[in-house]
Amino acid sequence: GASRGFGFIQFKKAADAKLAMTNLDGLELGGKAMKVSQVENKEGEASNNNAADLDDAEGGLALTAQSRANLMQRLNRNEIKTNANQPKANSGVIAATNLSVPKIQSTECVVIKNMFDPKTETDPEFHLDIKEDVEEEVQKYGQIKHIFVDRENPRGMVYVRVDSAATGKKIVEQFNGRWFASRQIAAECCPPTTYEIKFPESRKN
Repeated sequence: GASRGFGFIQFKKAADAKLAMTNLDGLELGGKAMKVSQVENKEGEASNNNAADLDDAEGGLALTAQSRANLMQRLNRNEIKTNANQPKANSGVIAATNLSVPKIQSTECVVIKNMFDPKTETDPEFHLDIKEDVEEEVQKYGQIKHIFVDRENPRGMVYVRVDSAATGKKIVEQFNGRWFASRQIAAECCPPTTYEIKFPESRKN
């Protein structure tokens, strides 16, 4: 037969059922106001006192796209409010909104990116020019302990180790966001242990 436009939902928690009644009762869908109430169980059968009020001659409630959007927005808004007032269970997963990603502290090891594109370089010794340019600029702020131009790296990487973390900080401040040969470069410090794994010869004496 034709749908009478009503349904039954069983919640695991009474609090959730009460919240649904509070927020959904009276919500208009398909031109009709929903009626949401608690069902009284009598001898194993559910009471349908409110079912007739939701009956639709067309055979059920026709939800438009806007009606569905309104329903989901209202449900989501109230769910957020409810969850904000409830303590979070320790599931072992940290929510992204609560995750604070620590910034790398200033070190004497600096990685400079996007200095070149090996695919567009025609001079087989272009990396020597890059090395010379970087050395000239870095030496304005401190002493260079090690430098390496990764000529085959598609990200145009140059690695520099200087005399102190303070010098490393200055290099990052001066290089990061600057333009070099029509390319915007980026610079950041990296942990000395990571640097030394890649370049063991750079270890301090």
